[in-house]
Amino acid sequence: MLDRYDMAIDICQKNIDRLASASALGTHAAAKVLAAMGRATCLIGRYHDGGHWFNEATRIHLALGTIGTSATTDLVEWRGLMHASMGQIGEASTCLSQSILLRESACSLATRPGMRLLLGLAVVR
Repeated sequence: MLDRYDMAIDICQKNIDRLASASALGTHAAAKVLAAMGRATCLIGRYHDGGHWFNEATRIHLALGTIGTSATTDLVEWRGLMHASMGQIGEASTCLSQSILLRESACSLATRPGMRLLLGLAVVR
């Protein structure tokens, strides 16, 4: 299983390198790749690396003005799961609550991801 995640990380890194060489690191596509890198590194237990990639993706979303979209909602949710995995329950609860508010404002709380999010928050609390 670890090989699959390592392969995903390699693919993300190649995509980041391509985006950098094309001067496209400030785009929505770059934010998606950085978030994917964050998820992949968290899944193999490298939470601090995952947090770094999540921060980079968030900076791009802030610059683009796309905070509050479904992409950033997922990003906040993953950040909450990362904190929960590290035993940081307060931070996890805050992130998951923020993600719920974002989904609620986008009227997407009654979806499968929204329900998964509510369940995740209940488990963390």
